[in-house]
Amino acid sequence: RTRDALQLMERLPSQQLGEPAFASYYGAMLVADGQKEKARIVLDKTEGAPLLPEELALAAEAKKKLSFLPPENLRTPASR
Repeated sequence: RTRDALQLMERLPSQQLGEPAFASYYGAMLVADGQKEKARIVLDKTEGAPLLPEELALAAEAKKKLSFLPPENLRTPASR
């Protein structure tokens, strides 16, 4: 389901995905999919942004999970 959601999100214009509110959701999906580096770049767009409390919590949780993900080059195809 995460992969399906990512495919839908990635159909949006890149500037829309860069908006902080979208970035919190998109970044959380990237983390769930194990795309650590891309997630870090996307989630950085939420720093200091005026987000709803739920969006702030989602971005904070996704950033927290980033530290627990193995580097992308160490993941096996089965873990993606």
